[in-house]
Order: sequence, then structure tokens, then C-alpha cells
Amino acid sequence: VFHNNQYSVMMAERLTHTKQVENKRKSSFLYIDQDGFRAGVKTVVIFLILMFGEVAIGLPGGGQVVFFAILFGVIPNLGQAFMKSRYGIIGVVLGITFCFISIMVISISPHFSIVIALYSLATFIAAYIASSSKDIAVSGLQAGLLFPFGLLLTTGPNLDISDAFTRFLALFSAVFIGLIVQHLLWPTNPYSLLKEKISKSIRISGEIISDLITLKTENEEKAQKLILPLAAVLPTSTQLLHDAEYVIRSNELHAEEIIHIIESIEFMYADLETLNRTIIQFKDKSSMEDFITNLDSRYRQITELFEDVSGQFNSKHNFCDQINDLKTDIEEHVHEYRKEGSWRNFDPKDVENQVLVHTSMLSLLDSLYKISSEIDKINQNKILVQGALNPREA
Repeated sequence: VFHNNQYSVMMAERLTHTKQVENKRKSSFLYIDQDGFRAGVKTVVIFLILMFGEVAIGLPGGGQVVFFAILFGVIPNLGQAFMKSRYGIIGVVLGITFCFISIMVISISPHFSIVIALYSLATFIAAYIASSSKDIAVSGLQAGLLFPFGLLLTTGPNLDISDAFTRFLALFSAVFIGLIVQHLLWPTNPYSLLKEKISKSIRISGEIISDLITLKTENEEKAQKLILPLAAVLPTSTQLLHDAEYVIRSNELHAEEIIHIIESIEFMYADLETLNRTIIQFKDKSSMEDFITNLDSRYRQITELFEDVSGQFNSKHNFCDQINDLKTDIEEHVHEYRKEGSWRNFDPKDVENQVLVHTSMLSLLDSLYKISSEIDKINQNKILVQGALNPREA
């Protein structure tokens, strides 16, 4: 499920606001996408370097090197750059090998039907691979683009693979230059991007809670605007984790912990949707105002803990004890609130809405506890690894 990217698709389909975010981007004529702008600049830089290298210093690959500029310029992060470079080269090597074998067969039996059969077989295999897993798709694509150079460069069968080999050298040169540019110009480590997205989603969640518990219309509008970017953050997280596999050793990837964090954030999103819908719909009810006002100071502490946990990757602190203590305090305070009996003055529906708010807040704390615990595992493992590498400093 994870390696076939089904998990991120499942998440995207469950997030009700994702389509709204995309529609808003499409409808904005003057919208400037920062990532798209950077990709454009990288592509131009790679193109100029490859063109200069081919003209000035005779970079291997000849004029074909410039055709690969856009392939490496639009790659979003270093993980995908390493992945596509590796599988792209594998595809070209396999393509050259198939061309070489095909030429041997054609030289023995130079019939047009054999040429067509071999070329059709090669194209079928390349298309099959290109339409399979996203990881190896680039292998099929590069192999498929190479076959015409090896078999059908002219109107008849080609018995020389020098052009195909030149394409291999061009790809190799483009990989070398592309990775250098990716490292030096706006380097995008997928693991760093993943941690930034996690921190951002936690921080946004805390801001949403802070805006909702004020029971003010202007803050409700702010919360509505924040829920949309939170929904947009989630579907890309598993893809970044997948990309990070190509640049980080497995023992430093912490895939299991990251998956648990992403799951907890998704639970938080569902609880925030419930909280948002309940508070906005019933904010004018005296029962809602009475309940939230009574717990206002404790709910403020929840928002502060969200802010603290959002920076936990850098702070290296563990906030699990504070989260547990606050949850216990809230449960005890709500118990005292129930004992006072003021809830008997409200309609059953109003009491039900109080329960929805209370259980959503507790569920949010449970998710936050899980996130803090998993981040602490990642931080502790990092400390152990650094200690093993630098025993004197440790």
C-alpha cells in the first residue's frame, strides 16, 4: 500500500477540502507557485550549463545533453533526483543492451518483419514498465526513447548503436550536472521538507483551536482559512517519506514513527472538523459559551502545547508528561463542572454539543501525545547515532 502510493491517495480522497484548495489555485490567474518558479529557474540553469559544457568543453553526449535539462529541472526534491537518475541510467543501459542484441539478430536475418517484431517487443516492454510503479517508470521511459536511436534512426533498420550510446553519455552528463544544481541551488531534502510539513500541520492545528474557542466571528473565519492549508499539507507527506528513502539510510529514516505521526495528524484533522462544525453552528447558544468559558484557560494551554510540539524536532524536548497532566486536569475539571449541575438547565441537544467539544479536545490531546512520543523516539535515536559516531563528544 505504501510503496504503490495508495496510502497518500486514500488520504487525499478522505480530505474534504483538498479539491477546494486545488480549485482555488486553478482559478487564480495571477497565482505564482513558489515551487514552480524554482523549478523553472533550475531548469534554465541546468540547460545553460549543459549547453556551455557541450559547446565549450565537449561534454559527453553531444547536443543531446540539452534535451535532458527539463527532466532534471522539474524534479521536486533530492530524493526523486537520485531515484530518477538511478533508474533512468538503468533504463538506458537496458535499452542499449536490447538494441545490441537486436542488431545481432537483424544482421543474421535482415528481414523487415523481424525489425518490426523486435521494435514492437521493445516498445511494449518499455511502455509496460513506464506505466507501472512510479519509481521505475522513468526506466521504461528512457528505454523507450532510446530504441528509435538504436533501431530506427532512419527509414530502415539501423545497424549502429553509436547514437544510442551517445544518448547514454548525454543522460550521464545531465545526471551529473542536474544533481550538482539540485544540491547547490535551493537544495530540497525530502526528509527536511517532511519534518517541516509535520511541524506546520501541528502549528496550524493549534492556531485553529485558538481561533475557535474565542467564539468570535472574525476568528472563525480565520480558522476556516487555516483548515484548507492543513488539508493540503497531509496528502503530500507520505510521498516525501517515500522520496526520502533514496537519500537517507533506513535506520535514520524512522518510517514507522513518521507513519504514526501522519496517522495522528489525520485523526487531528477529523477532530478539528468536528470541533469546527460544532462550535460554529452552536456558538450563539448559552450552553456552548458557558462550557468553553469555564474551560478557557485549559483550552489555551492546549494551543500552547501544540505550538511547543510543532518545534519538537529542533527543541529535542518531550512534552508527553505535560500533555497527560493537562488531559487529567481537564477531565477532573469537567467532572466538577458536571457535578455543579448547570448542564441541567440546557436542552439535551446542547449538552450533546458540549460532549462533542469535550471529546474532540481530549482526542486532539491523545493525537498530540502520540505525535510527541514518536518525535521523541526519532530525536533519541538521532542522539544515539551521533553518540556512536562521536564517542568522545558523547
